[in-house]
Amino acid sequence: MPTAKQKKTNKLYSFDKDGNFVIRDYNRAKPFSSFFPGIAGLFGIPMWVFYVNRGQCISSFGVESKDKAIMEFHPANKSYRVTSLQGFRTFIKVKQNNKNNYWEPFQGYLPGTDYGKTQIMDISAHGLTISEENKDLGLKIDVNYFTMPEESFAALVRKVTIENLSNKEKTLEVADGMPVVVCYGLNDWLNKHLSRTVEAWINVKNVDKKAPYYHLNVEVSDVPEVKHIKEGNFFVSIDNATKDLLEPIIETSCIFDDSTDYVSPVNFLNDNFKIPDKQYSANRTPCAMSYLKKKIKPKGKIEIVSILGYANTVEQVNEIAHKIRQDDFINKKSLRNKEIIDEIKSFTFTNSSSKEFNAYCGYTFLDNVLRGGLPISVKTTEGFVPFNVYSRKHGDLERDYNHFTVAPTFYSQGNGNYRDVNQNRRNDIWFNKDVKETSIVSFLSLIQADGYNPLIVKGTTFSSDNNSKAMDVLNKCLAKDDVEKVKEFIKDDFLPGNLLKFISKNNVKLKAKTCDFLGMILEICHKHE
Repeated sequence: MPTAKQKKTNKLYSFDKDGNFVIRDYNRAKPFSSFFPGIAGLFGIPMWVFYVNRGQCISSFGVESKDKAIMEFHPANKSYRVTSLQGFRTFIKVKQNNKNNYWEPFQGYLPGTDYGKTQIMDISAHGLTISEENKDLGLKIDVNYFTMPEESFAALVRKVTIENLSNKEKTLEVADGMPVVVCYGLNDWLNKHLSRTVEAWINVKNVDKKAPYYHLNVEVSDVPEVKHIKEGNFFVSIDNATKDLLEPIIETSCIFDDSTDYVSPVNFLNDNFKIPDKQYSANRTPCAMSYLKKKIKPKGKIEIVSILGYANTVEQVNEIAHKIRQDDFINKKSLRNKEIIDEIKSFTFTNSSSKEFNAYCGYTFLDNVLRGGLPISVKTTEGFVPFNVYSRKHGDLERDYNHFTVAPTFYSQGNGNYRDVNQNRRNDIWFNKDVKETSIVSFLSLIQADGYNPLIVKGTTFSSDNNSKAMDVLNKCLAKDDVEKVKEFIKDDFLPGNLLKFISKNNVKLKAKTCDFLGMILEICHKHE
């Protein structure tokens, strides 16, 4: 039975002054699911993120598709069940007046939750913030999520702020992060059907650099050729005040001991808790948590910033760990993420007597962009080449049958149903005059001989069959040694983002600006839906 402090309160839904949707006591509200836009800017690598109003909300995230999850994809009904335990968790031991208290925020019935408290969920178009104020301990915690914009890697940013509301100094021990990480190479089918067997392939590297790198050693397939996996998922956490990297915890039992259901952090509750010198990093399902012990002054606060994402190599992860420690890097990225989404919403800027209607128009346009794409123009010497970016099939948790794709490239495009893409591009010409008649030609051309249209539209590709023009552009923009590599690549159908990814991965040096080079290439190519 719920205690007096856990009794259900009146739910309150509202909009704040910034147009965000606010839910008080969200853990007891009617369950719902939603998702982040999955937009990182033209020169960013997008990440898909789903959330529910339970626990710390994020229910799954990853790159490209369900097969490259970092937190396992679950449909809505399962997400409501598992997010509170297998999603993000924060464990806090508070020492004040020589008394130890244990607190796990954003929960309802688990150990460490029987306090007088308020819980708030603040939803925006560009991210999500949850807050809990613990009236008994005099502490408040905020967790803010957003996806990393305009970087060569995909990542979810998680900023945890703990504030001391009292007039007394407190000593805090905090363990924060994910109890379960999906290692790169473990696709959705393997994760749901052979997860025990595949543990034999798991390896976690780079722990000594405080930036663990999670992947399978080789591809799991019944073939004679062994394919080693170099790519991986990563976790980096810092004390935002000092910019120091925090000690990572990758072995789940270090926190939970024999509590294999993750209900209680048994080991962490010990008075003499410490991270062991040796953590087992292979052949078992890992976690991604960080540990911080720190005094917090009256009215003071501590901040933990964690980055969880996907990278091509261990070396790239170490570069990321260095980059996020730069002054104001995270704050600038947070602002830029908001700006990118606001720029898209501003296409339908509305100023009426109803602030709710004004917000609705912006959100609706953003939703249509996710279904059909935003029409952009790449400048060429003779004009502009238009195509759509940011589109993807609606892969939300209620539509678990959809296999969505969000290309992990610059100028990202995804897949979509013909009907959805077609109907959401009807008004593109109003927002970009360079579109002209291209949408009409494209979608009529896709009608099949039997009168039916294809089910899936996969994005706009380009190809070049004019060797003379292609060589002119490549010789002008590339070093001699790189010309043949790129020439072969553009012979076949390619996505603009994949061309830029190919150039980056193969260390191709451009003599021209990236946008100018892309424009010159697309100008001599054929366009295909």
